Amino acid sequence: MSETLTREKANELLHKYVKADHYIVHMYAVEAIMRGLAERLAPEDVEYWGIVGLLHDLDEETCDWKNDMSTHGPVSGDILRKEGYDDQVLIDAICAHNPESGGSDERIRESRCPDLSG
Repeated sequence: MSETLTREKANELLHKYVKADHYIVHMYAVEAIMRGLAERLAPEDVEYWGIVGLLHDLDEETCDWKNDMSTHGPVSGDILRKEGYDDQVLIDAICAHNPESGGSDERIRESRCPDLSG
């Protein structure tokens, strides 16, 4: 069974897997942007979408994205699963920010944002 990922645990994972300050600052900025968007589009899920933004580059220093961009996103999913968080929507959302990763934004809209899936 997958554990629920809290903002506190997400921040711990961020600092466990990402060391460069410029990546960490970027990930906090994306978290803030995602929270702002969620306030308008999915107000009941602001915390969730903030976590997506916070962890969207979790694999930045772990995967070999410079040689194979398709690894950026799926490796974050592998990290999250290894850490006990098997939330496929979260993983799909992280993958969806990189078109080469094969992430599905349609599944995200259907499961977390039904009002946006048309």
